[in-house]
Amino acid sequence: LYTAPQEIWWPQGSFADKRASFLALAHHYYQPELVTEEQVLAGALDHYDALYVLDQFISRATQDRIGEWVKGGGLLWACADAAVCDEYKEPCDLLKKIAGLERDHSQPLGASVQIVPAEGETAFREHEVPPQGRSKETIRPGVFTWKGAQIRATYSDGPPAWAEKKVGKGRLVYVGHRAGLAYARRAGARGEFKWWPDGGQREVLSAPLIEAKVERDLIVSGPLVMASALSTEAGTAVILYNMYPEPQTNLTVSLRDPAAPHSVQWCGVNRQLADLPYAYS
Repeated sequence: LYTAPQEIWWPQGSFADKRASFLALAHHYYQPELVTEEQVLAGALDHYDALYVLDQFISRATQDRIGEWVKGGGLLWACADAAVCDEYKEPCDLLKKIAGLERDHSQPLGASVQIVPAEGETAFREHEVPPQGRSKETIRPGVFTWKGAQIRATYSDGPPAWAEKKVGKGRLVYVGHRAGLAYARRAGARGEFKWWPDGGQREVLSAPLIEAKVERDLIVSGPLVMASALSTEAGTAVILYNMYPEPQTNLTVSLRDPAAPHSVQWCGVNRQLADLPYAYS
């Protein structure tokens, strides 16, 4: 979700986290799109499986429409102090309204903690949540209580970290820290080349989609290849961009398509199209 009130009141409050979360999902070969408040109010959510909300400032009308969509069967993922104010910077907590989530932004947590899976939890791994993964302001979201919710992970200093609850026919996933910032904290680190190292941080963002069986239209067998499919009636062009520090070879590209292709080709080093082997099922 991209909101205009966020740009007015505090653009830096969620921008870096939205960018990193977008890339984390793309690195897992989900194809996220930005949705504006105007599009939400026009009914755009009817075309989506899941909505990720990271902005703190969201208009009341948009919050109401999101709440209706979740109760009708949508999957809402939110984190930290997302959706706590309306367009006038007045308190208006979407997650409290639709699901009874109580967040206490005044209790400080440890400077650097681990997120620890609950007993029997296998969807993600224990990993570090550095200070950058929390709010940089005096507000330190992360301490919350949620009656009737399933606690899937806790922080190593005690409080719950990840919880979920059914809301009507839909589902609300809440994570106490900014998972995108935790994922991107070492991207482009100096010294030995490091690029988007994932010790489990990305799974916090992608696991709910996997569990909801949200299908991916385009998957690449290698890690960290940005992939997008541009389709027309004449065919589909797949753009691949390697974000890994080393060349990747023998990649398999899987694309969901309603009919078998007439041919599959790639644009080689001489900018000439050459046939590629493929299978259709």
